[in-house]
Amino acid sequence: FQSINPPLTQEYNQVVDQKNPFGNLEWNLGYTRLFRKPKQELSLLGQYSYTFDNTRYVSNQFNLTNQPLYRETSTNLSRNPQWTWQVDYTHPFSSNGRHVFEVGAKLVRREVSSVYEVYHSQSENVTQLILSNDRSNTFKYSQQVMAGYASVKLTNRKLWTLQLGTRLENTKMYGQFKTTIPPFQVDFQNLIPSVVLSKELTPQQSIKVSYTQRISRPMIWDLNP
Repeated sequence: FQSINPPLTQEYNQVVDQKNPFGNLEWNLGYTRLFRKPKQELSLLGQYSYTFDNTRYVSNQFNLTNQPLYRETSTNLSRNPQWTWQVDYTHPFSSNGRHVFEVGAKLVRREVSSVYEVYHSQSENVTQLILSNDRSNTFKYSQQVMAGYASVKLTNRKLWTLQLGTRLENTKMYGQFKTTIPPFQVDFQNLIPSVVLSKELTPQQSIKVSYTQRISRPMIWDLNP
């Protein structure tokens, strides 16, 4: 007779204390120039944001008599500054202002760094922690997105509005680990159309149907989980 359950090889209790302090600072500067023609305007936007993440944990393992078996601690200091610059221009090309042409450009620049270290004990000395080189590293990542976009908005007398637009984006990404993994570099383009059809029912109510695409870009915990 042979048991289907595998034999017990190790049994212990583990206590983990994990903290994840997270914060964000943001600075915005905007300027709008209004012209004599209604709905004609030029706007400029500058933005700087700084996100920091100081993840750390301490893990302790004990046997069933509460004697220490293994200790481990880790820190991961992440920094994510981002710059954004944007310019938009709106130009009505009808006397009543119902037909509008919009054009703009945007530049986003990210610089991400993640410095993580793992210290662990050895079986012969639980109290002393040594650096785990194969689980510690420094990761740097940069991302630049340049976009140009334009749209036309047409509104008839029955307050139906059709907006057609397109957006062209160029994305450049670069990442590098200080050790273990060669650096990588990616460069690609995306052409994104958009269509919006809306009907104003009252000054406070409207219905709208739209189609577009959205690009989700990775955060630091996606890039270096």
